[in-house]
Amino acid sequence: MAALAVAAAVWAVAGSALFVPRLTDNGDEAVYLLQAESLRAGHLFPPAAEPAEAFLPWLSTRAGDHYVTKYTPVFPAFIAASHKAFGSDRAALALAAAGAVVACYLLAREVLGRRREAALAAALLAGSPLFAIQSATYLSYLFNVALLMGFAAAFLAGLRRSVAEVPAQRRPARAQSSRWPLALAGLLLGLAVFARPFDAVLFAGPLLAWWVWSGRHGPRRLVGQAAWLAVGASVPLAAMAAYFQAATGSLLRPPFTFVGPSDTLGFGPHRMYAGMPYLDYTPARALLALGRLTVLTGFWGFGGLVLIGLAVAGHRHLPDRAGRCLVLVALTVPLGYTLFWGSFSSTEWGGPWRFGPFYWLPVLVPGSIFGAAGLARLWRWDRLVGRFVATGMAAVSLFVAGQALAEHHRFAAERDRLYAAPLRAAALDRAVVFLPPLDGPWLLQPFSLARNSRFDGPVVWALDRGPSQNLDVVRRFPGRTPYRVVPGATRRSPTTLQRLADVGDRLSPAAG
Repeated sequence: MAALAVAAAVWAVAGSALFVPRLTDNGDEAVYLLQAESLRAGHLFPPAAEPAEAFLPWLSTRAGDHYVTKYTPVFPAFIAASHKAFGSDRAALALAAAGAVVACYLLAREVLGRRREAALAAALLAGSPLFAIQSATYLSYLFNVALLMGFAAAFLAGLRRSVAEVPAQRRPARAQSSRWPLALAGLLLGLAVFARPFDAVLFAGPLLAWWVWSGRHGPRRLVGQAAWLAVGASVPLAAMAAYFQAATGSLLRPPFTFVGPSDTLGFGPHRMYAGMPYLDYTPARALLALGRLTVLTGFWGFGGLVLIGLAVAGHRHLPDRAGRCLVLVALTVPLGYTLFWGSFSSTEWGGPWRFGPFYWLPVLVPGSIFGAAGLARLWRWDRLVGRFVATGMAAVSLFVAGQALAEHHRFAAERDRLYAAPLRAAALDRAVVFLPPLDGPWLLQPFSLARNSRFDGPVVWALDRGPSQNLDVVRRFPGRTPYRVVPGATRRSPTTLQRLADVGDRLSPAAG
C-alpha cells in the first residue's frame, strides 16, 4: 500500500514537470497558485494596486485594497503549506495523490472488509486515466475527493465502532473509541464543504441519509454520533463563514457567486464572469451534457466499461448496507451536475477530452471499490481469465491516458511559444512587464506565471492597456524598468520582449 501511494506521488510530480511544466490551459490552476502565494506572503486575499484594472487576475473582482477570487482558500492553503514544508508547490501534488490513494484504501477496507481487495481498489483508482491527469494538475478536484474519501472512511469506522460498543458498555475505555473517528469525519467533511460545497453535498448526502434512516430507532445514539460529527465540523465551518464574511460581506454568500453572480445552479442564462456572453442552459443541453459525460466516464476509469461491469457484479455480493449505499454517489453526482451549466460548457470547451470528466471524479470512488470486489471474485473463479481481464483493462487505460497526455504535450508546445518572452521577463529585476490581453482584460489567462502576490518583488506584471494607460502604471512604480511582451507575427512565432521608455506623456519602445 505504501509503495502504491509513493508511486502515485512520484507520478504526480513527474507528470506535472514533463507534460505540463507551465501549467495547463485551464486558468483555474493559476488562480489557486496565486491564492497560495498570497497566503505565503501573509495576505488572505491577493493584494490590489492602482490602477486596479491593470492587475485584475482571472476569475476575480476587486474589493477595497485586494482582489477576491472565485475559490475558497482550502486547497491554496494546502499548496502553501506544502511549499513551506518541502520548498516546492509540486509537493502539494505529491501529497494529494498519495493521500487520495491512502484514503481510498481505508474507505475500501471499511466497505469490503478485506485488505487485499482494499489495496486493489486503491490501485484501480490510481490507475485510472482521470486520476493520472488530475493528479498532475493544480486543480482541486482530486484533493477534494481525497477529503471526502477520508470523511467516508472515518465515518463508517466510527459507526462500526459505535455499534460494537453496545455490548461493551461496562468497559468505559472502549466506549470512547468511536468518538475520534466521528470527530475526524466531521473535520474532513467540513473542510470538503469549505473547499467545494456542491461536491461535498453530492458525495456525503447518500451516506448521511442512510445513517439518519438506519438510526431512526435509536435516537439517543444518533444524537451522540451527530454531536461528535458537529464537533469535528465546527472549526472548518466557522472558518468558512468567517472567510465568506471577509470576502463578500455575508456569512452565507460564497465568493463563487460574488465574482460571477450568474454562475449558479439551475436553468436559464449563465456565465462565468462579467463580459462573457451568456449561455442559455436548457434541459436539452443538460441531457446532452449528461450523455457526453456518461460516455467519457465509461472510459476514464481503469479499464473503461469493464470496470463498470465488475463494479455491478461486486456490489451485488456485498452484505454491508452501509458500504452498499456508497453506490448512490454514482447517481447523485451525475444527476446533481445536470443542474450546473458548467457541465455543458465544459464539454463545449473540450476540457473533459483532455482533463477527463473532472466534475464526475467522485464517481470513480464507488467504481474502483466495487470494481475491486468484482475483480477479486473473478480472480478467485479463474485466475487465467482474471489476468486476461486485468491486462486488457490496463491496456485501455494506458491508451486513454496516453492520448490525453499527448494532447497536453501539444498544448505545452503552444504555451512554450507564448512563454518565450515572459520567461525572460521573469528573470529581470526591478521591472514592470506588460502582457497582451490575448484572452480578455485580466492577468493569468493565458500567462499563468503573471501572479502578483506582492508588489515589491523583482517583477510586477500588468495588463497592456495602451501607451498612455501603461504610463500610469510605470509612474506608480518608480525605479522600475518597463517592458512589453509582444505577440508573434504568426501563430507559430514566439513572443518577444520589448524594453520601453517614458517619452513625454506616453511609453514608447526604447532606442537600441
